[in-house]
Amino acid sequence: MLCVLCHAIAQTRNPEELLRKTTDKNEEMRLCYELAQKALSSDPAKASEWAHRAYNVATDLGNQVMMAKSAYVNAEGYNRRRDNSGAMIRYTRSLESAKKTGDSDLSLNCYAKMQEIALRDNNVRQAYNYSLDAITLLRKAGGTVTKIEPTSGSSSSSAAAAGNNSGGRDRERLVQEKKALEQQLASLIQERNQLNGDKSKSVQTERQLAKETDQIRQTLAVKEREVENMSAEQVKTELIGLRRQRQVEGLQKKQTMDSLKNSIIIGQKNLDLENTQLRLEQTNYLRNILLVVSAAVLALAGLFYLRYRSKRNANVALEDKNKIIEIERQRSDKLLLNILPPAIAQELKEKGKAQARKYDEATVLFTDFKNFTTIAEQLTPEKLVEELDFYFKGFDAIIGKYNIEKIKTIGDAYMCATGLSGKSASAANMVKAALEMRDFMERAKEEKSNRYESFFEARIGIHTGPVVAGVVGDNKFAYDIWGDTVNIAARMEQNCEPGFVNISEHTYWQVKYDFECAYRGKIAAKNKGEIDMYYVRQAI
Repeated sequence: MLCVLCHAIAQTRNPEELLRKTTDKNEEMRLCYELAQKALSSDPAKASEWAHRAYNVATDLGNQVMMAKSAYVNAEGYNRRRDNSGAMIRYTRSLESAKKTGDSDLSLNCYAKMQEIALRDNNVRQAYNYSLDAITLLRKAGGTVTKIEPTSGSSSSSAAAAGNNSGGRDRERLVQEKKALEQQLASLIQERNQLNGDKSKSVQTERQLAKETDQIRQTLAVKEREVENMSAEQVKTELIGLRRQRQVEGLQKKQTMDSLKNSIIIGQKNLDLENTQLRLEQTNYLRNILLVVSAAVLALAGLFYLRYRSKRNANVALEDKNKIIEIERQRSDKLLLNILPPAIAQELKEKGKAQARKYDEATVLFTDFKNFTTIAEQLTPEKLVEELDFYFKGFDAIIGKYNIEKIKTIGDAYMCATGLSGKSASAANMVKAALEMRDFMERAKEEKSNRYESFFEARIGIHTGPVVAGVVGDNKFAYDIWGDTVNIAARMEQNCEPGFVNISEHTYWQVKYDFECAYRGKIAAKNKGEIDMYYVRQAI
């Protein structure tokens, strides 16, 4: 009875608390996998983190079963966030481990999810291949699979749809080929009919030629009979008459050709005279045109020179003005970029306004000086501004190395953030910058103490989470960020001791492998309840 009671008490404990205290790798793997399953429905990103940690521990232990399950939960987290490429990589990793362990159920679930992603990307062929692989696996398993998770349309229906699509395309191709063959057959039949018509025409032509040949032969036979009946004298007379007739026709043709040649010669001479007159007229016309054109060219040249000289002077003046305008534009752009991020400044120049943007994973840093009011009362206004300028310039130089966006300063408070406007800075870069700020303050403290001057000590707080960023107001543009992440970062700074860097639990989980941190426990924060806080000691 006592054992059962102890087991029930153990079950009610927080898995995260157990995970922090355990030193057993198997227990760590089990707890991470349990946390990943619990967070899958409410926070897929957090579930992916726990599952990834479980997968790494399982890999160290060589536990293929837990590698397959952890990779599957990790892929589910990416899939629910619609990260298709990330989910596909992790489903493939889970499938490989599941095949090694012979887990057919998990393998088929991976195939179903991968098919769903392929259909979401409109890659029907790839989805069809996944369905074929799943059917092959199912046959090898001998029908012992107990459960396959459903997809957006089931894998079998997707495979059938892919098969139907492929079959439909084959039928369409065959129908098109049939139509082309039918058209070719009709064309051949038409050509054959045309050839038959041509053949019948040629037969009729041959018949007509044969008929005309018979008529000519009959005429020749009649002439031959007439010639045979004629006497020699008649033949001679006939031949003399034909010869004279041909001589007369030859003389007539010669006279006609001579007259035609004379007409051609006369016409050619007349044409030469006309061409000569046209050349003379054309020469006079061209001479007159050349004179007019020469005068016009001289006048235009004078005008062009005057216009060129005035345009050159105007261009010189315009270039000077453009240089002045460009210098002023660069000066204004530089001033605008000192106030706003580049993307926001560009949007303001193009559209006249900037739309607010939400960033899901931003890291915010707050700093504040200890006893600022007391020390400020001991300094002149000029000295106070000089001191603040010294410290804030140092902060600006540090965050500039890590692509961190400066948001604003309010009195002695300094605020900056990462993950905005497409900059690649991470939470780890923010913590590096914070440690450099701490060291910068320590060096300044030591130097000013040696000179017996007043110095400031800074509290630094960091938190990671979603924020909304944008530009407010129409005059004196101010770029700012809002959200609960900003408030929690301010609470981290307020609950920090001078000379330390205080981070939240969410930031800790992102930088724990890069920095040595000390857990402070749950500390009450104003209007936020108790929050887990960590001091960052140094980089690992």
